[in-house]
Amino acid sequence: MAVKLQHVDAQFARLVRERVKAAAGEDGRLEGTEARTLEGDIQAVAAELSTAGGEVSVDDVVQGVLDRARQAWEKVNDRGAAFLAQREIGQLPKFGGLHALTLHAYRAAQESVFVLDKDPVFQKYMSAERYTLRVKGSDGKAKAREVLSIDGPGQGPMRGDVAVFAAIALAPDGRPLSVLKAGDTRAGRVARGDDYVKVGFIAGRMDKADKSPLEIAMEEVTEEVGGTVLSWGKLGDTPVPTMPGRVPDDDDGAMSVGSRERDHVFGAVITVDPDYVPRGDGGGHEVAGLIQAHINTAEEAIEEMAAGKMSDGARAWNALRRQLDKSGYIPELSMYVQDMPPAVQQHFDTRGLGPAQDPRALLANAPAPKKTPPPSAPAVVEAGAAEIDGVRAVSSSIVEVGAGAQVVDGTFEHLAGHGPAARPVGKPYPSQALAVPFDAAKTVVFYLDAARGPMVRFTDAERGNMGVKVAEDGAADAAYRAKDVSEFRVPVGDAQGEAALSAQARRAVTAGLDAVGWSGAAVKTLGASTDASAGQTDMRFHFFSAEVAPPPGGEGFVPLTDALTQIRAAGQGDAGAENALLRLARDLGYVPTLGMFVDDVTALLTP
Repeated sequence: MAVKLQHVDAQFARLVRERVKAAAGEDGRLEGTEARTLEGDIQAVAAELSTAGGEVSVDDVVQGVLDRARQAWEKVNDRGAAFLAQREIGQLPKFGGLHALTLHAYRAAQESVFVLDKDPVFQKYMSAERYTLRVKGSDGKAKAREVLSIDGPGQGPMRGDVAVFAAIALAPDGRPLSVLKAGDTRAGRVARGDDYVKVGFIAGRMDKADKSPLEIAMEEVTEEVGGTVLSWGKLGDTPVPTMPGRVPDDDDGAMSVGSRERDHVFGAVITVDPDYVPRGDGGGHEVAGLIQAHINTAEEAIEEMAAGKMSDGARAWNALRRQLDKSGYIPELSMYVQDMPPAVQQHFDTRGLGPAQDPRALLANAPAPKKTPPPSAPAVVEAGAAEIDGVRAVSSSIVEVGAGAQVVDGTFEHLAGHGPAARPVGKPYPSQALAVPFDAAKTVVFYLDAARGPMVRFTDAERGNMGVKVAEDGAADAAYRAKDVSEFRVPVGDAQGEAALSAQARRAVTAGLDAVGWSGAAVKTLGASTDASAGQTDMRFHFFSAEVAPPPGGEGFVPLTDALTQIRAAGQGDAGAENALLRLARDLGYVPTLGMFVDDVTALLTP
């Protein structure tokens, strides 16, 4: 639609307002001076664009209004951090008339991501929505990108997010012990030939409007392992996407499938009461008598994660490693860096987590507990809870949501035993999850440099669901484009079980590398596959390395340590990328926090 300068009528202004609000991800409630400011911008932009006497389109005016928001942002950039911290509507200070609407509009314009269309295809506790996004391509031209998003509850920038606690206890000699949750049950895993019951990590969905991520994580410690928190801290400056709808390297224009979900990672030193029986969520999914603290050494926990024995193994590994790095503990050597000679200490870097904090001081001078199990009656242990090893659908339905994916919506019950002798335990529980016909293979293309260590390919990638996070939710700490390792889509077909899925993934990686110019790379499997996000989908991550000859100039390659820092401190990559880097380091015998190989560190430690 286009109009002359002399006739910017109400219909034209309404269309501009709707487009600006859609780009901003706002609900459109404009009041008082904010509404007048937007109307004034529309009139002013239309006048500026019509000075030559030509016609002005709605698109032109929308872009002009967004440009004004960008310019206003630049004027207040030195106050931007405080501004972003108060981004919720009604809490924003007015800097020169800049309203929350224009903040979100600025962010959307900066990312060049706009929601053109939205189709809510499934709405319950979990929801599935299809989006059409307008994004700016690498060539600077606009294109449409189809996105399917499966998400948990929540509001605004926190929608679908999860609070994660990387908990450690301290052995009497000060060694860190990993504390996880035994008794994690997920029906979606069974369809892929995996175990119904596994060890999981401590986490909770951010579906409580009155609770911060830290408060939710603290509650989960009590709910899931019966822990008492002695100290805690944030592990990383930005939340980590778990399955951000990465457009794979061998993209064929297919729909981007993922979620808004991000992990807000906290570390904690806790104590665990062995007599306390965790209650679980109270909704039937977690069963008292099945869930309990799972405690072993940090080294043993990493081995279990690498072997595929953990639910959400990549996310659990990432969180534990962050907590160990922050503590100064080096699992490759089973030593604290604080106990090493200065020649080694000078190399230590937590890779984006700030100064190390030795937790052993807590043994000598323990602070007052910050969170304790509630002093109520003991939880009622379900008869047969410890024997649960299977699941059965009481009722279920399947909703087709696009890209060959389905939402499985049902009521399930835990089973003890198999076949005709199987018996239900506890009460049935509702569950929704996305079943997809493909997995993702996170593949680290790398070469070894004598001076800089492993050099990994870390280049721009599109993350469809983070585009939704930016354009619809107004998340200022998310981005549509980010650096990442290579990723290839793995068609699942009839493959079930680790061996069949791994073979399928390896074929997909080899073909994908050939297609993007890395034919002949030495491909290696990096441990077992793991859930991408067991609480919302059956999609799995597979992990590979691909060693190549050093390319001329090393374009697109960075030191592994730098890539890890960018994920932890600057919001690059995703949970799969971080774990792929940790797996590669483990396979090579490389210590990321020291930027050295184990053999070289050992030589420095030898008298």
